[in-house]
Amino acid sequence: MLEERIAQMIQETPGVRKKVQDSSRFVEDLGFDSLKMTELMAAMEDEFDLIITLEEAVSIRTVRDLKDTVKAALKSAEGVSDVAS
Repeated sequence: MLEERIAQMIQETPGVRKKVQDSSRFVEDLGFDSLKMTELMAAMEDEFDLIITLEEAVSIRTVRDLKDTVKAALKSAEGVSDVAS
């Protein structure tokens, strides 16, 4: 479900006309620029209630990279909430 939602959010980004695949590169294949990437990162943070650091964001090149980053951030957030409780 998580991966499908991420792919759906990417696919719904204005200007994305190609089918989103894990291997799709944001800049070369999907036509993202830095503004569109920033907006997508903000949407991911809002949708999944997480924080994507600048270091993580600059390493995201493909859809798979983004999915892995979101999953890792969610897992990390779970660990923090377990410690806090």
